[in-house]
Amino acid sequence: MGSLRLSDRKFGSEFCKLERTLIFDERYRDCGFVNFLTDGSFTLRGSRFTDVDKGRVYLLPPDLRERIDQGMLVEVVPGKVEKAVIPSRRGTAGIRDAVFREVAVVEDIREAKVPLHPPALPVDEFLYRISSNWRSASDDMLDIVMALLMVSAPSSVYGEGGLGSEGLEVLRSPGTGTPLDVSRTIFSKLPVEFRMRGSSPYRYSTVESTPEYMNFKKYRAPENTYSVIRRVRYLKSLKRLRIPVHLPFVLKDAEMSGRPSGPDLDVLEYQLTALYTPPPDERLLKELGEKLSRDAHRNSVWDGYAVSSIDPLSSLRLTLGLTRVHIGKTFDGRGFSRKMTDLEEGQRLFNELLSRGAEEIERRMKKERMASEEPISPWRGRLKPIDREVFFELRTRAEEQGTLEFSIDSLPVRIDRRTLEGSLERLNRYGYILFLKGGTRIRLVIDSSPEDES
Repeated sequence: MGSLRLSDRKFGSEFCKLERTLIFDERYRDCGFVNFLTDGSFTLRGSRFTDVDKGRVYLLPPDLRERIDQGMLVEVVPGKVEKAVIPSRRGTAGIRDAVFREVAVVEDIREAKVPLHPPALPVDEFLYRISSNWRSASDDMLDIVMALLMVSAPSSVYGEGGLGSEGLEVLRSPGTGTPLDVSRTIFSKLPVEFRMRGSSPYRYSTVESTPEYMNFKKYRAPENTYSVIRRVRYLKSLKRLRIPVHLPFVLKDAEMSGRPSGPDLDVLEYQLTALYTPPPDERLLKELGEKLSRDAHRNSVWDGYAVSSIDPLSSLRLTLGLTRVHIGKTFDGRGFSRKMTDLEEGQRLFNELLSRGAEEIERRMKKERMASEEPISPWRGRLKPIDREVFFELRTRAEEQGTLEFSIDSLPVRIDRRTLEGSLERLNRYGYILFLKGGTRIRLVIDSSPEDES
């Protein structure tokens, strides 16, 4: 099978079960994903990943406008349905076409409750199919790494979703595969829209140079996953950018055994079902985020060698991603059942990947005699004096006002904005503050202090 476009899908077998329910089941005629035409009118789509709507235009009273957002999955209670001539946005020679559309005034609207059925493939089969051109993929946890990059992590209170990865490889025989080959395997399984800028809420990309990363930041999707690829030992320009990495991996025993097989409809159904899985409750996410960040600044492995920066909330992102990976069923010896993922599993996976990376880094540093040039130092040693000043000022303010959360715009401006933003970035990177609401607010992790010596 060659390249697959989501926009070209026509048959029920090409859609995941949720999409089939919304598109073909008349009981869900007025359920779908909101697509605004104007501020007061919208259509419903049966998929987040195509631009084909369900044919009906809904007129939204002003008092209901604040209930919904673009892309939200809703259920509409329509009033009387009538047919009207609606100008099309598309036309030829500057002349817009006109089409008959069903039009209804919205009487009520609410979040839809549509069953998210598991995909046809069980978890193990999904992991095997996406890594089938790699021998011993599971020995390097490569199947899990590729699965996580394909299903991403959802957007949440901590901002946009996605996962960043970076691969190291031990000294290997030529032709056994590189991190770039891992990236190419993932690309081969993706529909065209998931590889193109601006085509989808989810996008996968590789970062091999500074311009590519700057371009990625400018045009990133809400759930952008990426792999940092280095063709040489160090790219100092990339290192200065501090690209966030959540998913480090090492190529040691896995070997590429052939070309990727290309798109697979069963794999696509699994991926789409996973991408529809929503994040857990915001309150739970905040609690998990604080728990992780309290210990983040004590973790120094990988930081000395990676071109980028380990995100303090990597374990949380991996937990959210693993929940999506486990949307399929697992065989427990008696039958297939659904499995939920807890924070501990995300932490175990993250720590395992980090420890494997740390062992390889240590070997390389000894072999290449780099210890004196690039020492691995604790994260707290990377803070600048201004960072400590900002942290202690924030802590004093928290004690005075009785709150740990602040709007970025409300912070003191005794230093220039650029310096303040750089300081906040470092404090976030090393686990002293959390960014909330897409970076518009911060939350102080009061149990972490730059003076900790443990």
